[in-house]
Amino acid sequence: QGDQRRIMQETTMAVINRKIDADIIAQLDQATIDTGTTATASVTMVAKSLAALGNAEVPIWDVENMFGLITPGMNAFLMQAPEYASSDYVEVKPYAGGAAKRMRRWFDVNWIVHPNLTGVGTSTEKCYVFHRNAIGHAFDTAGMKNAVGYDEEQDYSFARASAYMGSKLL
Repeated sequence: QGDQRRIMQETTMAVINRKIDADIIAQLDQATIDTGTTATASVTMVAKSLAALGNAEVPIWDVENMFGLITPGMNAFLMQAPEYASSDYVEVKPYAGGAAKRMRRWFDVNWIVHPNLTGVGTSTEKCYVFHRNAIGHAFDTAGMKNAVGYDEEQDYSFARASAYMGSKLL
């Protein structure tokens, strides 16, 4: 059957990780710079986003700390642009050999595809380009509890994880 204890612990930690993502996304939804009206994802839209951030004195040249958080839909639209899809323009290549990468670096931004962004799959889905210093997340690792056990009286196994954490748009 496998190591059920380990499987239950990994499952509860996956729930905690999804909660972290949800907290950060909720804070990004409060961002103050917007590209304006609804538009189809394109190279032009990305350039406009970076220009807006640059005009707001965000250090967009800090490549290691610039991130784009996009939906699978936006990724699909951008994949149709040679500038995004071609290895000639992409610095970090997620489909190249070696260890699997969770992002691609293009246009000096580290792009991450996330399926749980606000409005995903609709005409009002939100995607983000931001500097790492724009969002903060704190997690009390010392106070985290991850219990797994078995109750003989009721004949059931359980796994529980709890943690104190929070995110804030900085």
